[in-house]
Amino acid sequence: MQIAVGRPVVEVRFRQLLQDGMQIWVVCEQDARPAQSMWNGRWSLRAVDQATGEHYTLVSHRALKTFPHSSIEPRRLRTATGLISLLVGLGIENVCLPTRKGSVMQSVVRERGDD
Repeated sequence: MQIAVGRPVVEVRFRQLLQDGMQIWVVCEQDARPAQSMWNGRWSLRAVDQATGEHYTLVSHRALKTFPHSSIEPRRLRTATGLISLLVGLGIENVCLPTRKGSVMQSVVRERGDD
């Protein structure tokens, strides 16, 4: 599955896009493998507007300073623990991780009090 890279955004803007109702896509870029007491792999995050299909890619602040912008790389998470911590920090309450290259987990941030 080919996933569009989309427009690069840093974490603050990414968080706002999710709070505005966009879906979050967790894209598995490398098969996850157990390594001692943790899981390693490679994941990147997208915010996707379901109405327009527009994609935004989470990047690091350092990545935005690169030129040309066409060479900007997504922020890549390499451990399941790091990915879970970031997702919870972004407001994802129930974390499900894709573990095979090319697979995608889709979710939305629920408003506090939505039941």
